Amino acid sequence: MPLFRHRRSSRPRTAWSFVRAATLASSSGSRVGGAPSLPPGVQWPECRLCGADLTFFLQVSPELAPWSGSLIELFCCTACSDEDTLIPELLPFDPDEPLDVPRRFLERYETNFRVLRFDAERCIPHVPIARRIQAFELAKRRAAAPVLFTGSPRWLQGNEWPSLLDGRSARWTFLFQIVENTEFLTDVGAPGQVELTLEGPSTESARNSYRCFIGNAVYVFGVREDPDLFYVTVQRP
Repeated sequence: MPLFRHRRSSRPRTAWSFVRAATLASSSGSRVGGAPSLPPGVQWPECRLCGADLTFFLQVSPELAPWSGSLIELFCCTACSDEDTLIPELLPFDPDEPLDVPRRFLERYETNFRVLRFDAERCIPHVPIARRIQAFELAKRRAAAPVLFTGSPRWLQGNEWPSLLDGRSARWTFLFQIVENTEFLTDVGAPGQVELTLEGPSTESARNSYRCFIGNAVYVFGVREDPDLFYVTVQRP
């Protein structure tokens, strides 16, 4: 069974496609789901809204300075759903002006998700929580894949590449993109993703998959001046 479901594009591009991991222990590089690689003693990140452990979605190992030798990991909450945080808080954007990302914004906007960077040599696989995604490694090749890792982002609504940090020129770098409408298949026994309903309170979905930011295209950027700062934005299909 494939790890993901999404609308395929006939347009060729350099991307990372999925290869099933033989074991969780061997999946220490760029991959989706399974057990995240964390340094000893690091606590599993929690949702700042509901307090639940965040679901590990993916980790990538860029070959770009200053992130070479690092793992960049994305965690999102699948245990709660709030209409104000279905997607990350978005900065005002004017296509005729450079996009300025305030440092204070980056320090507070990760409410129900987290992007973390660790030294790969210090990391070991951690046992995943119940809300877990099937483990697949990412293999670099030309293919239509749900995670784009090289080249430029595939924008759906225009270029929103940031260029400033606190009003000063900064070297923002594209790190990876989750393609729109991607669903990450869950392991057997994993609870359903909690979602808002029109009828009443949030409930667990009956799907055997999780969505990141309700299926929007997700773009992750890092800034070379501070490799632990990450800007996440989304665009809808």
